[in-house]
Amino acid sequence: MSKRIVSAILCLALVVALAVPALAATTLYSRINAGYRITGTASISGGTGTSTMSATPAIANPMKPIEEYEGSIRIEAYASGKYIGSTSRNGCPDFSAVYTNTSGSLSKIVTSQRFNGTFYGSFTVSA
Repeated sequence: MSKRIVSAILCLALVVALAVPALAATTLYSRINAGYRITGTASISGGTGTSTMSATPAIANPMKPIEEYEGSIRIEAYASGKYIGSTSRNGCPDFSAVYTNTSGSLSKIVTSQRFNGTFYGSFTVSA
């Protein structure tokens, strides 16, 4: 192959590699609580910030069914480094909270989560 083709392929691979982390969810924590592995993730894609809590059994017989536990997620959203708003949601894992900026992209989100009385956070995810 010519040097130009190799250079073009390497440039394209670099562009793709730089774009992928912005789309992938960042794992914030993974802890065992009440017999479940509770995992928090967050991501930013353009003007949308998402924070998700998921639960999987960590032992054969967890203390109670997951449906009997409640979790909460809070997101604070920033655009160009300035606070623009927040959202929160309560639910039973697996669930998400989503903040959408209809005026443009988000620069970062700060998220915190709570499960079974245990606080996880604050975590900052940047675009």
